[in-house]
Amino acid sequence: MEEGAEEVEVGEYRLQRLVGKGSYAKVFCAAHRDTGARVAVKAIDRRRLQKQVHDGILKEREILKSIDHPNILRLLDTIDTTDTMYLVLEYCDGGDLDEFLLKHGRLPVATAKDFMRQLAEGLKMLRERNIVHRDLKPQNLLLSTNGDAIILKIGDFGFAKDENLAATICGSPYYMAPEIWQGKDYDAKSDLWSVGVILFQLVTGKVPYAGSTCFQLHQNILASDELNFPSEIEADLCPDCIDLCRRLLHRDPRKRISFDEFFNHKFLATTRKCELICESHHAVDLRDTCQKITSPVVLKMKPESVESKKSKVFDSWEWIEREYVLVPVNCTSMEMLSSLEKSTKDDTAPASHEAANAEDRRGKPPDCFERLHILNQFVLVLTELAREKLSKGLYLEALSIELLLLAIWKEALDACSLFMDASHDGNSSESSPEHFLPKSDHSSPNAARGLDFSRPVSIRSWVESGFMKAYDRAEKISHILRKSYDNTEMPDAMDVIFQTALEYGKSGAANEVLGYRSKSTALYSKSIILLTFILQEAPTLPLNPPFSLSPSDQQRIHSYIANLKSHLCSAKVAGQQQRIVRN
Repeated sequence: MEEGAEEVEVGEYRLQRLVGKGSYAKVFCAAHRDTGARVAVKAIDRRRLQKQVHDGILKEREILKSIDHPNILRLLDTIDTTDTMYLVLEYCDGGDLDEFLLKHGRLPVATAKDFMRQLAEGLKMLRERNIVHRDLKPQNLLLSTNGDAIILKIGDFGFAKDENLAATICGSPYYMAPEIWQGKDYDAKSDLWSVGVILFQLVTGKVPYAGSTCFQLHQNILASDELNFPSEIEADLCPDCIDLCRRLLHRDPRKRISFDEFFNHKFLATTRKCELICESHHAVDLRDTCQKITSPVVLKMKPESVESKKSKVFDSWEWIEREYVLVPVNCTSMEMLSSLEKSTKDDTAPASHEAANAEDRRGKPPDCFERLHILNQFVLVLTELAREKLSKGLYLEALSIELLLLAIWKEALDACSLFMDASHDGNSSESSPEHFLPKSDHSSPNAARGLDFSRPVSIRSWVESGFMKAYDRAEKISHILRKSYDNTEMPDAMDVIFQTALEYGKSGAANEVLGYRSKSTALYSKSIILLTFILQEAPTLPLNPPFSLSPSDQQRIHSYIANLKSHLCSAKVAGQQQRIVRN
């Protein structure tokens, strides 16, 4: 369907716009006629197909039909007509990895590692099915977004064949293994060469070997004794990254790394503790920067700072109550409050008791889902806060929040590990995730919306991606600080969060009095989430030194949360009444 043409229906799908075109196929963005769900439809002109190509497409269909994996492009449906074969595929709104590289250039090692982990997961599935892709390249690695998470999916299986049938030359020159263009027999290890080229390109911004012609490209590969990295980049790469690149790009497939060695290589280690991340050069920079700012990094409210600020802080809350006397509404519907309230059933429990309960909860699969959902609520608001501080040039405050976010993502990783362990033990059947999926709430958009919570691998991929993005943001801020700040004390992250909660509460009250209901409800919700984080989650995080609240401070925050919930309920009811009157 060309630009400006009317929509065409194929089966249950409406073809909306052309997004790609080849010699015998077109790819359309489409939508399901009834549900509106977006899909990609590959329309293949049978009349232009030679037998070999036709057989390859049929092979692609069979492969995709047999695989259900988060890192493999899903085939949702097939539709056949006399002249056209339609493949209805999962829609990837992030384009492909090639477009991503053109836009972003050389990627941080942490981001490259995240993409490689996902590629490895997809290749594990192909390996289990004895499938050689033979055309792995950035253009065939599609990206799907889930909030902050980017999911990589292996696509375009038109040339893929069973391993024992691999016999013909295909693929793209820059990513093609030497044994293929040399006319030698090859096996699945040819895919590992392609993976090596992709990894090199991710971390350097260029392919390892180039040439103005295929002949020159081949000569350059044959003339190279050892893989060389640009000198200005090699110093920034961790030894494990360099080692994996070189082992993947062995010309002799017999000396090339095996699949088992690749899947278990240190660079792709699945343990993502912050300490392990620091093995990279960039991570060492981040650690050193934090130590220069304050050693150790303080993410705890200092006793003296609490006392010195207490009167000012609590006076602010008393001012809110004096200036904005809002009559509480008897609101019994839990749906009208933030979904986070599920975690605040016992508002009188001390922090130490909550920490113990949290420790008990983490071993049960249903509560793993619930915990991930709650952690996600905190992550959303705190990430927004860090960006807000960054946009104002408050780099120290932004970094203190980002470091705290890393601790939260670490907790999420631990929850994922527990759930996956329970799944392997056969206990996951009792832990239906539907009750813990993020609820639709326009006042608190959820980064996990659309995530398939029935797949532990999908959940872990989302959490790991969130961790890496938080790490990358902290790393970038640290580079700025290293140039501009020297021996400056790190702001107290908890104090920053507490002061922000105050500001949100005051601003919410002001907006409610002025009649801006939607703004006031959003601000009240964020204030509640931040205060709940300080009260319930912060004391359980593995911070150094640990964060704690005195019983009196706990009671004060409990009362603030209760007051804000009352105001939030009032604002929502008033907004609903206004809409009813208008209608």
